[in-house]
Amino acid sequence: MKRRDALTAVSAGIAAASGCLGGGTACNPGADEIASLPSDFGTPQDGGWRIGETSYAVRGTVVKHLGLGVLVSDGSGQKLELIARYADEQINQDVIEIGDCVEAEAPLALNSSARNRMPVMAVTADSFSKIGETDGDVQEVPDAPYVNGEPVSYNSYDESNPVAEGTVGVRYEGSDERAPTARNLFVLHGERADPWHELADEVSADQSVPDGSLATFPRPADNEAGLLWKAPDRTWARQFGGVGFAERR
Repeated sequence: MKRRDALTAVSAGIAAASGCLGGGTACNPGADEIASLPSDFGTPQDGGWRIGETSYAVRGTVVKHLGLGVLVSDGSGQKLELIARYADEQINQDVIEIGDCVEAEAPLALNSSARNRMPVMAVTADSFSKIGETDGDVQEVPDAPYVNGEPVSYNSYDESNPVAEGTVGVRYEGSDERAPTARNLFVLHGERADPWHELADEVSADQSVPDGSLATFPRPADNEAGLLWKAPDRTWARQFGGVGFAERR
């Protein structure tokens, strides 16, 4: 398969699949195991798109399509998201299918990695390719839960607010059918990432987070918070939109 077939121009849409190498590939990890990639991503910085200076050589099996990218596993205990580096391209999900063995040598997308607390690699047509179909079964990967819109923030100084002064809260708004388990939904505030059941009253660790559930915590110094879902096996994650808290008027 030509390398450029793995990525396609956004304006052209997703192209039809083309011929590639045969199946039965032993998809062993590349020179860099995914679990060995940096995990201390810090805080996303202003300026949007940032690309790391170090390139990593990885190989693994595509286990899920994610938006414009794919989720890859090499069996090392951590998964990796691959996305196109340039805004006018996207990974061709008709060519790169679940169960395919792919390889890439590219740097990390630093802000995306920091936001989702997992490695996200930014690839180009010259640094990413499909090398065949993985030999063996592909383990099913669960969907991230659906969240209907942004969590609701509360101004702790509003008289009608249900939280105490000095405290803020986020309310989960989502589908009951695909609600996350409380132990898998984390509130990001300040330097902390606390599971939902530790911040919300009457919600147990193994319970699905009920629609309307409120998690409260001390007001962060930066007046911001976010929601992060971690897969049950903790090998990948997805952050939902953040919220800001108004200063006292």
